[in-house]
Amino acid sequence: MSIYRSQRHNHPSDKVLFVNSEGNASRILAKLKHDNWKLALGLARKSSTSVKRLHNGLVAIEFESRSYAQKAEKILKLLGGRPSNHEVGKLASLTRPPSAPSGQPRAKVDNGALFELFKEESHKVVTALGHLPHGHAMRAIAGCSASLINGLDKVLTSERSDPELKNTPLVANALNALVNTIRALPTTIEDSTLFFAGYAAMLEEMHLLLASFKPYTDTDFK
Repeated sequence: MSIYRSQRHNHPSDKVLFVNSEGNASRILAKLKHDNWKLALGLARKSSTSVKRLHNGLVAIEFESRSYAQKAEKILKLLGGRPSNHEVGKLASLTRPPSAPSGQPRAKVDNGALFELFKEESHKVVTALGHLPHGHAMRAIAGCSASLINGLDKVLTSERSDPELKNTPLVANALNALVNTIRALPTTIEDSTLFFAGYAAMLEEMHLLLASFKPYTDTDFK
């Protein structure tokens, strides 16, 4: 929402839906009209909806009512098209005003506590995802998620003294986002749409972490 507000858009937040392209905005609105003829009549009014491109990969749909926005949110979960958390995070950082110089040296970032938090949460999540019964529709993807989380935990444990990992604000932001994301995965295991959205967000944060300190060499790809 900060990116939206920074471009001087003032529509109420509960009546705005964000998607990743104008094409997906059109798909969502088309399905909204198809599902309910009353909504179709309302959406046909010129002032009813407005689609605004904010940036590459980020588009806002403004609705005249909260109920329209809520129905559109359900369609977004069904069809896909949610903006990338990684890209939105980068855009949001660009909209923040620069901090005023204080004359004092900036405090050094130490991600040690975040490593411990990730380790604690990852063990809980891996246990929850790794014990689905045989025949459960989400067993394979849950097991894959657990393996990825467990693997990253091992990498962080072995590389935590690396300055690029230990003292980088970007790593702190990614770790915070990753902890919040993996915490939610077990709670969405019975809703495949929500789970796969969380899985995609998890992969984005993992990619950001691994790209920041590169715990691999050319031999790992042979």
